[in-house]
Amino acid sequence: MENTAQRSGNEPSELPYELIKLITKDFSEELGRGTFGIVYKGVYADGAEIAVKVLRNISGGLDDVEFQKEFDNLRGLKHPNIVELVAFCNEIVEEPAEFQGQQITAGRVRTALCFEYVHNGGLNKFISDQYTGLGWPERYKIIRGVCEGLAYLRLEIENPIMHLDLKPENILLNKNMEAKIADFGISKLFGEENTKKTMSVIGTMGYWPPEYIKHQIISKEFDIFSLGVIIVKIMVGQNYNSIVEMTARKSIKLVHESWKDRLSATIPSHKLEAYCNQVKRCIEIALDCLKSNRQERPTIKHIVACLKETDTMFYEDDGDSSTLSSDINNITMRNRNQLHPAIRKWARLGAA
Repeated sequence: MENTAQRSGNEPSELPYELIKLITKDFSEELGRGTFGIVYKGVYADGAEIAVKVLRNISGGLDDVEFQKEFDNLRGLKHPNIVELVAFCNEIVEEPAEFQGQQITAGRVRTALCFEYVHNGGLNKFISDQYTGLGWPERYKIIRGVCEGLAYLRLEIENPIMHLDLKPENILLNKNMEAKIADFGISKLFGEENTKKTMSVIGTMGYWPPEYIKHQIISKEFDIFSLGVIIVKIMVGQNYNSIVEMTARKSIKLVHESWKDRLSATIPSHKLEAYCNQVKRCIEIALDCLKSNRQERPTIKHIVACLKETDTMFYEDDGDSSTLSSDINNITMRNRNQLHPAIRKWARLGAA
């Protein structure tokens, strides 16, 4: 069951702490760790699965502040490419404690956020080795999903959200390899102001834009830069540094030619050009996202429009908008892990 039962309609349901302990088997199966908490697997009595993020207790009550912040950011989000909040816990629990050498009972705030369980876990597991990893149709599907999720956060909700920690670990994949953006622990709401300076360390090194590294500036373009890093890594795996250190023209040419060689082994010849154009457009978008001048980076609206444009190439001839989806499913099932000699180019790059 991919999407856990929403047990109280559109609003996340409130669960008692004892039930949280029960469904996680006393927090026995850890799924991952984030900035503010540890995520455990939970299973209801009816077999429905959830991911339970237990927020760390931080001195000064900051855990409660972070809980309220993340809860407020997540409670109204409904999109196929955003991980869904299905339940929560925010309860004062009486627990034994020691005070001045004596055992007492003290109230402790226990906070948890419960999300739909996304079976395939983080994207990082699938792009660590391009030789036995995902085929192009699957990679494109993930790229498209991440972009549409980000567009939803920016364009389709009343109070737009900056994620500020986009990375493969925070992009989860369900059974159908559909991307879901997760971990909104440090996300920020933004309104009229376009930029903000901060002295706090946010996000993850390697996904920071130059303006944040040099001047601690947070802007709407922060996530766009991180998106560019992610797209390149989806396309070339661990050869990210080799690609981005080249000139844009050389990077585009190399990525395009290498994927063309690889695709020719599995793609029908009459579809090859359309797929290759899609590859070329994706690497162009990624490199535009990585521009040092944040004002030159594309908007997420423009990025999604460009991706939709590439989709039309697949069904212009036969007028069937289901062709791309059908091609993806067929190619995914056929020769998914086939190693084509052309991808040895990446090996030479990595060894250089």
